[in-house]
Amino acid sequence: MSNEKRENSSPNQLKEKIAHLKEELAKVNETFQEQLKQQSQDVSSEQEPSAEQQPSVKEEKVSPMVVIEELEREIDLLLRDNARLREEKLVVLADSENLKRRVQEEQANIRKYRAAGIGEKLLPALDNFERALQVENVTPEVKNFLMGFEMIYKLIKLSFGEEGITEIEVNVGDEFDSKIHHAIEIVETGEVKSGQIAKVLQKGYLIHDRVLRHAAVNVEK
Repeated sequence: MSNEKRENSSPNQLKEKIAHLKEELAKVNETFQEQLKQQSQDVSSEQEPSAEQQPSVKEEKVSPMVVIEELEREIDLLLRDNARLREEKLVVLADSENLKRRVQEEQANIRKYRAAGIGEKLLPALDNFERALQVENVTPEVKNFLMGFEMIYKLIKLSFGEEGITEIEVNVGDEFDSKIHHAIEIVETGEVKSGQIAKVLQKGYLIHDRVLRHAAVNVEK
């Protein structure tokens, strides 16, 4: 049995002992009353004592039953206080666990999305590298520059992948979704259905499960 269980049961055990004591006192009191009655009868049959022989009036004493009842009330108060303290303890423990869980979640989110700020700042540079690499019919000198650009571009993409930054896959004909798409213009091309993506203007990116940048698109009227 745990210490807590022993502590919680002791007031109840004490109440049981007091109840037993009350029963014993009741029996003793009953016997005492019978003895007093018998003595009273014996005294009345004898000569009435003189004033000097009269017993002096005893000081009023507190009845043991009154003391026991007072103890019972105090025990009830202690039991209620004990129950209240246990409830408060449970609330504090629950609040502590909730706080601990929130802190852990916040720390996990900080680690998970730590690259969001720098990633968002690097996206325009990544766009410029992509546009440069799409240039055709360049001179050998420019082609050498583009090879260097491509190496930088691949390094940025590799770093993005390590931090959970990925492209949002968007194709012409996809249904427009405001959660991942940003409509730049409503157009009428006749090539896709109404409400579908007519043209992708700029790539969108996710960082894990969050949108880092919406994909910029034109939407069919």
